[in-house]
Amino acid sequence: MNPLQRGALIVIEGVDRSGKSTQCRRLVKNLLSRNIKAELLGFPDRTKHTGMDMNWCMQPENGLPKPDLVFLFKLNQKEAAERNGFGDERYENQATQLKVSQTFSHFAEVEDNWKVIDASKTKDEIETQLLELVLRRISEVADTELTNLQFSVY
Repeated sequence: MNPLQRGALIVIEGVDRSGKSTQCRRLVKNLLSRNIKAELLGFPDRTKHTGMDMNWCMQPENGLPKPDLVFLFKLNQKEAAERNGFGDERYENQATQLKVSQTFSHFAEVEDNWKVIDASKTKDEIETQLLELVLRRISEVADTELTNLQFSVY
């Protein structure tokens, strides 16, 4: 990798129990094993903006680096609820998770950098798919400039 080349900002989103944490750890491990620098950052802020206007909540994000690729882990509610540990957290209930899923699905439809992943697949299948897509994206953006988030009204 040329020292002037940049990395890629990859984001993984989805409802609770869709496998985000597992796949984030696996992805970082896979990248590091290929001598690709990678760092895992988590942002589990679930309380500040609950029930507030989406446009108002998004305005502070304007100007931040735009992710090069956002994965949306899609998992139906029934399967999510059957996964180990569902309901242990405050917002792990059917109504909240449905709203979260609908909001994420909207972003996946309108944003060009979102890719939907079938989170009902096996861990290994998802791992393979993510790694392939991330390696491709890293290569694609290496010689490009970062862009910034510019939200309009949703």
